[in-house]
This record gives sequence, C-alpha cells and structure tokens, in this order.
Amino acid sequence: MESPIGRIIVACSIGVLCSIGIVTNAVLISFYIRRPVMRTSTNVYLVHKAVSDLISLLPFPLHLAEILGSGWIFGDWVCKVVASVETLCMLVNANITFAMAYDRYVAVAKPGNGLQRTVTTARNHVAVSWLYGLMLVIPAATASWTVVWLPKEPAPGWLTCGYNWPAGEMYHSIYFGSLLVLFYAGHYLVYISFVYVAWGRVKQSKDEFLTRHDTVQRCRAVASVLIINFLGYFVYWAQHAYTMITLGEDQIQVPHIPSGLLDPLSVASTSAVYIVASGNLFLYSLSMDQWKAVTMDAVHCRCGPVGGRGVVQPFHAESVAVIDVTAAVDDDPPHAINSNNVHRDSDNDSFVNLSHHSDEELEIQDVSI
Repeated sequence: MESPIGRIIVACSIGVLCSIGIVTNAVLISFYIRRPVMRTSTNVYLVHKAVSDLISLLPFPLHLAEILGSGWIFGDWVCKVVASVETLCMLVNANITFAMAYDRYVAVAKPGNGLQRTVTTARNHVAVSWLYGLMLVIPAATASWTVVWLPKEPAPGWLTCGYNWPAGEMYHSIYFGSLLVLFYAGHYLVYISFVYVAWGRVKQSKDEFLTRHDTVQRCRAVASVLIINFLGYFVYWAQHAYTMITLGEDQIQVPHIPSGLLDPLSVASTSAVYIVASGNLFLYSLSMDQWKAVTMDAVHCRCGPVGGRGVVQPFHAESVAVIDVTAAVDDDPPHAINSNNVHRDSDNDSFVNLSHHSDEELEIQDVSI
C-alpha cells in the first residue's frame, strides 16, 4: 500500500464509495422531505440515520488528500472538528439504531400499543440520541489532534489525524473500550433478547403476523440495518481493539479512523465505516415497498408532490399504499370520512381511517399524482 499506485487505488475506491453515499443519502432525505406520506414513525429513525451518515461522509476529501499527499496537512483544529463529527455520527447512528430496534420490538411483541408509537415520539427519541451522542463525544473532541504515527506504514513519522491522550494509550483504551462494550456488544446483546422475545410472539400467531404486511417490511428493513451495522462496525472495532492491544501504555498518540493510514486493517476499517454509511437507500428500497416506490418514481422522473398532495403513487399499479397510523398525510375533508371509523392524529393534524385497522398499519385510499 506504500506504493503510489496502491495509494491511488485506495483513494479512488474510497472516493467513489463516499460519493455514492453522499448522493444516495441526500436523495433519501429529499424523498422524506418532499413526500409527506413518507413521514412515518419508522421512517423518522431511518431518515435521521441517513442524516448522521451523510454528515459523517462529508470530510472524506480531507482523508483522500491525506492518502495522496504526505499526511495530514489541515492543522490541529480541522482535525479536531473532523474527528469529533465522525465520532459523534457513529454514536448517533448507534443510538438511533437502538431506538428503532426497540420500536420494532414493541410493534411485534406488544401490537396493542400501535397508536402510542407516534411520529412525535420518534422525533423525541432522535433528539435524545443526538444529545446523548454530544455528551459522549466530549472526551474524543478534547483529545483529538494532529499526531505522529510511528509504525512504518505509510511512513515512519507519518502525520495523521488522531488522539493525543494526556495519560497515554490507557485513556484511549478506557474511552473506546467503554464505547465498544456499551454501543456494540451491549446493544447487540439487547437486540438478541428482542429477537428472542419477538420471535416467541410471532410463533404464537404466525399467520396473523404475516398478514401485517407493513410491519413485516419495517422489521425487515431494521433487521437489514442491524446486520450491515454489525458487520461494518465489527471491522471498525477490531481495528480499535488491535490498537489497544498492541500499543504500549506510553504511546500517547493514537490514530483516528477513518484515516489516511494505509496498513490493511486501517484501510479495511475505513472502508467498512463508509460502506455502512453509504448503503441506506439500497437497504430501504430492498426491504420496503414504500421506499422502492419512491425510488422507482425518481428513476422514471415521476418526482415530487403534485397538486400539493405529496402522496406516493406506487410504481406498480396493483400496489396498495400501506402506512402506519402515525403517517403524516394531508387533511382529507371531514365529510369524506366515516366518522365512526376515524382517528384524529394529533401529531400530524390528519385523519386516519380505522375501519381496517391492524394495530400500527392501515390501508388508506391511494391518492393519484
């Protein structure tokens, strides 16, 4: 990887991957903003995860310059901002993923609570996730600085963006070791318990569960996010574990990942982080008909709300628009709805037809664009 060709290959690969991630996450967010029908409680989590991933991808040109140049050339304060933002986005990503996993657990294990999982509740959870992440990123923001990386790759004395811990590598081990236990191992142990309990609930009424088409798709989307995050961050945390094990306690300068380091584990860790951040739109479109419909609409230039309705017209004519009870839709005229079968969604100021209510998802009359 020390050769110029190796650097160019790594830089081009990361550049293409991050460019795809920035474009797809931006498109995903625009779908959510432009299509009011997309504003469901589950999509609140999915879109804010995309927001954190988009922000984490923005500094990638600085890492490319580090790879192609002679190390980190942007100074200490830019390093501090970049390391803080990327660590914050990783923590927020983990928090939001946990929140939507719990949301799906409640949807499956306690289906009677469907009306309590509102868009406002999801937004509150997202706000708490960002605040919690801001609190936890303070140590990393304090320690992040331009450091000298002593191992031979890319070159002895290579300048990179990293952490200059006041008491040596021990602080790095304590901080990132705590995050490893709390946000990776701890979260996935909880996810396993969620799956165990929810699967027991599903086995009791499997046929009924499979008829809840929207719930099944949402669970599939969240499960795919959990699997991709597990694989990607396994490589990320493997790099940190290797650093904590191999560096001596007197090593006060530790690299940040993603970085411009070119040893195989650092390249794999950087690539894994970027892959996790870039695959949201693909995962959502493969898992949920709703996201697939708006994506296909965009591909075929059927974009944007028409006539102020902003409701998705499924790509397949036979598709039925199925959303959860908390979806934000434009107000229908009160006289057009049977007053015996309506629920006033106070979070979104909209009427929702409850005549065929199956816990969280409802069949609604599709509005043509």
